[in-house]
Amino acid sequence: MLKNEKFMGNALLQKTYTVDFLTKKRVVNQGHAQQYYIEDSHPGIVSKETFAAVQAEFAKRSNLRGYSKTGKSAYTSYYPFSGKLFCYNCGSKYTRRTSGAGKHRIITWMCINHMNNGNNACAMLAVHERAVEKVFFRAMDKVIADKDDFINKLPSC
Repeated sequence: MLKNEKFMGNALLQKTYTVDFLTKKRVVNQGHAQQYYIEDSHPGIVSKETFAAVQAEFAKRSNLRGYSKTGKSAYTSYYPFSGKLFCYNCGSKYTRRTSGAGKHRIITWMCINHMNNGNNACAMLAVHERAVEKVFFRAMDKVIADKDDFINKLPSC
């Protein structure tokens, strides 16, 4: 829905085309037939600026660093450290892993490259979430203790 140009009042014609008129089979047009883009064909639901901002956010999220077969990975912010931890060795994202159940449940963060391709691709081991939290809280305590110095170093908006 957020990628459909019709919401801003434009129309892309012939996204699909009929292959066989007898069976009425339609397929996605991937350059087989001419497509036409018509601006302001009808009143839009959202402004063009809002639509452009949403497309820019899609582009930003699709270009976030990560490791996958396509070179990009899915954007997620479900956990506080999602998308913020990167492997020191290979630069891939860390992903959250859970093992065990109940009081034996262990939560770790692991390099996606190591997880998918083994020790030969990346030798970094999993890190317990408690250790990540401790390091984060230690860093935040340091920022809070030096808050005047920290605020002075922030760029002005």
